[in-house]
Amino acid sequence: MKQENLLKNTSFLGGGHKLTLPKCMMCDNFTEDKKDNIMRCKAFPDGIPKDILWESEEKECNKGIKYKNE
Repeated sequence: MKQENLLKNTSFLGGGHKLTLPKCMMCDNFTEDKKDNIMRCKAFPDGIPKDILWESEEKECNKGIKYKNE
């Protein structure tokens, strides 16, 4: 998959700068624990590993759960 396709839903433009968010933040399975400042999801209830944040949207995350954005 091409890089521009990976970032199609996670890039924002503003003020002359481009901000790229981890795919997980756009996923329907994502939950943020603001109290503990931990990013969690259905696949990783104890916290999303940093190397998973930038994986392809097509790759399974964990326990059969994949990226989902509908």
